[in-house]
Amino acid sequence: MTKLVYHPGRFDERAFTIEEGTTVIGRATECEISILDNGLSRRHSAIETIGGESFLLDLKSKNGSFVNNVRVERQALALGDVIRLGEVQFTLIAPRESAREKASAAPRPTLVMPLTSVPIIDLRSRRGDATERARSRLKILLEVGRALAASEDEGALLEQILDLVFESFDVDRAAILLPDAVTGRLEPWAARCREGLNGPSYSRKIVDYVYTRGVAALFASPAMDPRLDAAESIVPQAISTSMAAPLRAKERLLGVLYLDNLTGDHRVDEGDLELCAAVADHAAIALDNAALRRRIEEEAVARTQLAMEAKLASLGAMVAGIAHELRNPLNFINNFAELSGELAAEVAAGLTAERARLTPRAYADLTDVLGQIGEDSRKILDHGKRADAIIGTMLLHASGAARERAMTDTNALLAQSLRVTVESSRARDPGFEMAVDATYDEAIGLVEMVSADIHRVLVNLVDNACYAMREKRQKLGAGYAPKLTVRTESLGEWIEIRIQDNGTGVPREIEGRVFHPFFSTKPAGEGTGLGLSLSHDIVVDGHRGSIRLSTAPGEYTEVVIALPRRASGGPRSVKAAPVEGMIEEEESG
Repeated sequence: MTKLVYHPGRFDERAFTIEEGTTVIGRATECEISILDNGLSRRHSAIETIGGESFLLDLKSKNGSFVNNVRVERQALALGDVIRLGEVQFTLIAPRESAREKASAAPRPTLVMPLTSVPIIDLRSRRGDATERARSRLKILLEVGRALAASEDEGALLEQILDLVFESFDVDRAAILLPDAVTGRLEPWAARCREGLNGPSYSRKIVDYVYTRGVAALFASPAMDPRLDAAESIVPQAISTSMAAPLRAKERLLGVLYLDNLTGDHRVDEGDLELCAAVADHAAIALDNAALRRRIEEEAVARTQLAMEAKLASLGAMVAGIAHELRNPLNFINNFAELSGELAAEVAAGLTAERARLTPRAYADLTDVLGQIGEDSRKILDHGKRADAIIGTMLLHASGAARERAMTDTNALLAQSLRVTVESSRARDPGFEMAVDATYDEAIGLVEMVSADIHRVLVNLVDNACYAMREKRQKLGAGYAPKLTVRTESLGEWIEIRIQDNGTGVPREIEGRVFHPFFSTKPAGEGTGLGLSLSHDIVVDGHRGSIRLSTAPGEYTEVVIALPRRASGGPRSVKAAPVEGMIEEEESG
């Protein structure tokens, strides 16, 4: 059997035993658990217990049934679950069979305060000997509210909360614990201790007590608690006093603010606990606002990306249709040009055989005409093939097929792209040799991307660099030493790829147009003008990154690619992460 505790930690706390079978909870007096609260329906919900397992069923209530702040219709229950029916809160606990077990099952706080808002007017209205202390606490609270309201980044906000805690309270250690997104277990996301101490620590039992009951609690002598006398962070470290308050925003529990002292020199009272709860309220609101800002940024990025993808898909469909319509007649042109060249060659060969039957002038005129036809056919075929290459690249631009993103080893991808392109360049020009200086930052790790698209970008950039260095070698001869420099660097939530060559560079007057479609620095017939444009679209539109070019004409060209580790969106504010190496007491019993 289990017990359901009504309003845990409050003056009207009551415990109900959950028997095998169905236990109905509601406002009606005939219910097994009857609570006279207007927020409850007459038959609000029921707990079914079968073979030791309990399930909460909502009986089509008006205000809903919630387990751990999640609305449910039917939900399996576990010990420690917080159940809210309308505005009435319960906690599911194990049964106590003796007074000693009942005393040892949970910490015994010196003072418990239900987590309600702590209005500033209440602090201001204190009189008597405590008036000056209340006034000081009011000033502290106003400063806390003002400081936290200006902070936006979640990681920096957690550290700022700890700064304010150590300014506001005479404590030795403090920690902010938030639930893990996967396990739901409270983990320290920010922690600090005064100089001279071995490191931050906290009591898991006290933290869980505050979090599950939703109350702020003060422990004047934690070592005397029967369930904490074997706790690593209590007795050996001689914790003298401890305070903890839930971080609650809009009736949602976000975590716990934990404070403690290691000596008995610090006197704390109800006012300190009220101030702790008030600071926790301000901190929770600030954290909730920071998370909201981050979600808004992510949603804005997602909406922009969806709108861009829709526009590109529409434009791509039109471009693809045009390209296909152009390719059909172009194929006929190329085929007939090639055939015309072959026929001209055959006629020229037949004309040579019949030369004796023609006058020298007629033979010369016919030979010139056939030669011109053959030359024109070759030019038509060359331009036709270039037009076909342009159409092929247009189809790549227009491709709207969604490619699967995956976590990719960027250093390995760059090394592969570099090797393939350099070998291809040497195969086209066996006499071309260049030095390659590649440095890879191992801290980059895995990055979310469409690896095939980024590979295409890297191959195109390295190929352009090789072309520029070959052109410069043809001008300067053996005195020129081609060099390609490749770098990767980890920049926190972003990575950077740099590709630099000491080739011809890009003239200043056309530097701003290199990423425009159909613009090429290569001579006619050697480039489509779509390589850099396609690379720009892949990096910027497809991966929410950036690509920029820096150059000095005649000296070098460097292309810098910046990619977010998560390409689905790169919000400015960075989400905090749990603290590594935090000491947590081990509970016994």
